[in-house]
Amino acid sequence: MPNYIDIAFQAAAAARGANSSVKLFYNDYSAEPMNAKSDKVYNLVKGMKERGIPIDGVGLQFHISVDGHPPLEEIAENMARLGKLGLEVHITEMDLKCPQGCSLNAQAQLYADILKVCMAAPACKVFETWGFTDSDTWIGADERPLPFDEQYKAKPAVDAMINAML
Repeated sequence: MPNYIDIAFQAAAAARGANSSVKLFYNDYSAEPMNAKSDKVYNLVKGMKERGIPIDGVGLQFHISVDGHPPLEEIAENMARLGKLGLEVHITEMDLKCPQGCSLNAQAQLYADILKVCMAAPACKVFETWGFTDSDTWIGADERPLPFDEQYKAKPAVDAMINAML
């Protein structure tokens, strides 16, 4: 069934009803910067819009690491092109791996920098981490990917993101 995504979005739109505030999103990983995958995502959702398939936005998952992350300029460019299609962009599952030996201050700076990119992009409406404590992360606590440590203590990322919003 080659058009299963279209059918799924049409069925979801029918189920939500005409007066619902529920939004329909395509959500994917490794599509944050300008790359082959984000081009495929862009072409998919652009085609959906052109065919009249109901879609409200794209979720970008941001499972990245302090020592291996996409360039901020490319993230901004990708968000802008999705916004030009009339779509919202949500950062849906952000986590930043920072294992032992990695600087939590570097992690904090990257959290803040990506938040700033989102806030500067008119299409970016949501910035959400994939959990909030290292104790319950799907990646493993030793990767220290979230804003709070295993004891629920705020790491430098928390203050950095707060300061980014001021």
